[in-house]
Amino acid sequence: MNCLLITCINLQDPNPAGGFTLQNATVFAKVEKKGKEKPLFFNVRTPDRDYLLRAASAAEKDDWVRLLKANIKGNGKTIAKQGSFLGKTQEERDQEAKEKGKSKK
Repeated sequence: MNCLLITCINLQDPNPAGGFTLQNATVFAKVEKKGKEKPLFFNVRTPDRDYLLRAASAAEKDDWVRLLKANIKGNGKTIAKQGSFLGKTQEERDQEAKEKGKSKK
């Protein structure tokens, strides 16, 4: 089994922004930095590297961790989940893009 986590700007975008394999990966729900817990962060460790990801809320983090663990174990299904990427929702990304467009004028 070779599951992939693919990142997209939005679910309608046919071209992924990036991604990585979940084969032999481990998901850690608890992340600490300098001895302080980071409640919205979770870590996906692959044989090649660690991916530190941030959810927009604790509930979203729990959802991601549960879905990723299920897929790594082979109990999951294909997931199409629109949520935050590194803690930003689609609305936040849209607002940032709008503000960047205004600042270039």
